[in-house]
Amino acid sequence: MRNQFVTRSVLSFVPLCFGLMIVGSAVKAQQPTETGETPLVVKTNLVNVAVVVTDAKGHNVSGLDQSAFSIFDNKQRQEISGFAIDDSPVSIAVVFDLSGSMTQHKMAQAKVALQRFFENSHPQDEYSLIAFDNRPRVSVNGTHDPAELTQRLSFQPSHGQTALYDACRLAVTQVRHSQYPRRAILIISDGQDNNSQSTLTELRRQLREEDILAYAIGINDPARVGSAVDLGRRNLDEITESTGGRAFFPFNEDEMIRASEEIAVELRSQYQLAYRPAQFVSDGKWHQIKVSVNPLDQRGRLQVRHKNGYYSEAR
Repeated sequence: MRNQFVTRSVLSFVPLCFGLMIVGSAVKAQQPTETGETPLVVKTNLVNVAVVVTDAKGHNVSGLDQSAFSIFDNKQRQEISGFAIDDSPVSIAVVFDLSGSMTQHKMAQAKVALQRFFENSHPQDEYSLIAFDNRPRVSVNGTHDPAELTQRLSFQPSHGQTALYDACRLAVTQVRHSQYPRRAILIISDGQDNNSQSTLTELRRQLREEDILAYAIGINDPARVGSAVDLGRRNLDEITESTGGRAFFPFNEDEMIRASEEIAVELRSQYQLAYRPAQFVSDGKWHQIKVSVNPLDQRGRLQVRHKNGYYSEAR
């Protein structure tokens, strides 16, 4: 997709990363986070939001212009100062489940879906592979050749327990230091965790403070039902939704391939909005963001997804 770019004279629109980004010139050091790193506190009044729009069937909606969007900060409507449609490259960490629950059949389906994702992604995307069973590890550290990931997976058998939350947190650290400002993680797993040192709450808090879009493809045997399967699905929903991404739960290989294609299309069809909060105060408080879009008559009700807020002073 060819980039489109619209600005107003009051603001120079800044290239954005996924979800939400706060940019500015006044920075100071902060205490180390749970990951052991010391973040920067950035004080500014420019807020950037990446938005995905889909129709009632979940298909991506393109071709909207700035006038179709409304944005609210703590329920107060804001003036949109910058607008763009972005198809720039993305740094993506693939979080791949190699635990004992991944049977040979599941692994084969997951690899086919992953290959189809690569075929529909931006040709300059950067990939890392976080494989996990009892513990996570960086199996591929930043490459533009997706064949490196599929080749590495072909030599890694599935066994052991599942450290999903730890793997996702390692993926966040991996893409934080990657090549591109647009960043995402793609989780391929059944969503169950029985061996992480981190908790789901800690993972969600970390994602809430980052500009990283999370997607997931839930791998489950359609014949399996029960509380463990339900919990895995809830976990993947909770991990992805707060970032503006989403989780897919395909029942067969065809649905898995369609899910991977939809994720690739969404990563290449983001609307980027920018605004300056009318009454900005750098006080470290959480601001809720809500973006709405005027429905197109021929498409009916549209669904809008984006990161759900930001801290007015990065923590």
